[in-house]
Amino acid sequence: MINCKIESDFDSLDSLYQKTKWTPNSSQVRPSYVVLNKKRGEINKILNKYNSLKDYILHTIFKIPITREEGKLKSKKYQENNNCCLFINKYPYNLNFGTKHYILWYLNSKKMKNDQEITKDIKDRLGEKAEFVWMENPKMSIPELYHVQIFVRFID
Repeated sequence: MINCKIESDFDSLDSLYQKTKWTPNSSQVRPSYVVLNKKRGEINKILNKYNSLKDYILHTIFKIPITREEGKLKSKKYQENNNCCLFINKYPYNLNFGTKHYILWYLNSKKMKNDQEITKDIKDRLGEKAEFVWMENPKMSIPELYHVQIFVRFID
């Protein structure tokens, strides 16, 4: 049950939470009101500068070169591939103390790896002292780039 993909339906989340006490339950898979407001404000600023949220992620995370079109920044053409980057989520879900929330972004628009390969990508980036579960968000805010939500507890 640990270091693997989990399902995002509420019953599955609640069942796993009962076993672990650190993974998210159904009431914890959304950011708090304060975090949501911060996210909305920052998204508005991003969209004033960038053509899209996708262009912002491509430029800031994957360092894809940009151009200016009609006053906004737009990423240049790039080749989709399996490159990925792990980042702490700037807008974390309302999780229990000690549980960290990360996002693993892929430089492609669809799932190009199987679940075991994604799990390995996460393990390689988090190291041996991490217990984690990951899931695909059914309501991705940037569906044009494949990414997964990761919930982590670091152990001694």
